[in-house]
Amino acid sequence: MPPLNALKAFESAGRHMSFTEAAKELHVTPAAISHQIKTLESYLGVKLFHRKNRSLELTVAGQACLPGLRRGFNHIGAAIERIQSTVAAEPLLISAPPIFGAKWLVPRITEFSVAHPEVQIRIDPLQKISELEGPETDVAVRFGRGRYPGLRAQQLMSQEVFPVCSPELLRGKHPLVSPADLRWHTLIHFDPTFYDPDWPQWEKWLRAAGVTGIDVNIGPHFSSPNFTIQAVLQGQGVALAVSLMADELVAQGQLIKLFDVNYPGDYGYYAVVSDEKVEEPRVNAFWEWLISEAKDNRSVMG
Repeated sequence: MPPLNALKAFESAGRHMSFTEAAKELHVTPAAISHQIKTLESYLGVKLFHRKNRSLELTVAGQACLPGLRRGFNHIGAAIERIQSTVAAEPLLISAPPIFGAKWLVPRITEFSVAHPEVQIRIDPLQKISELEGPETDVAVRFGRGRYPGLRAQQLMSQEVFPVCSPELLRGKHPLVSPADLRWHTLIHFDPTFYDPDWPQWEKWLRAAGVTGIDVNIGPHFSSPNFTIQAVLQGQGVALAVSLMADELVAQGQLIKLFDVNYPGDYGYYAVVSDEKVEEPRVNAFWEWLISEAKDNRSVMG
């Protein structure tokens, strides 16, 4: 095939019958158009234009090939439009935990949509990191310690893990003064629908607090954080909560943050993406926005 730029220069000059107009259309100089056409003529071994003082005239060879080139470029343009419309129609799938999605991502997602109206967003509470290895999920947000082998991870915000209860439990027969007092109360468990060995569990917290003799297998288990918090609000027991889940309710006095024992390990919400996915322009745009938004949020929160 002849050089594509030379073909474009000839098609534009032939359509306008002017090197100057072709130069304007292709954002180059008339001299560049002339050079490209000379290159094409040399490649083909024929003249394509009769160059007169103030005008151009197609040769027989030029007249023969111009219509086909025009149709070819039209077909290429139409194909590119179909590709772009197909990509634009596919939603950008964001996988996020329910609490993070409801309390942090959803209130901010309009800002991204305003900046990128061509990108359709879909947020699902999908819970498996392995989804990023498939074709569906584009970007995931996960709670953990940032250990995601083979994937790119960026911490969005750090999180504390602590026990919470309703105020009425502090006024009961066995007020919660020290971690050992948990033996008199029901432990409520939040079990995510995905398996993560780093997810906070009562066994690790009790060990860090130096408490023994409590059966961590007793107590209701919930796979929904909303159900877990609702059970705590109703005074059914004590649960481990993360900052994003409980800070607002603690500030309002609806929940009590118990004791001063840190859960072992550093936890947070992480943005996770595959190296292959992040090269896609729309995925990269969301990835950069998400990290920037989290950075701005950390600055506001001090």
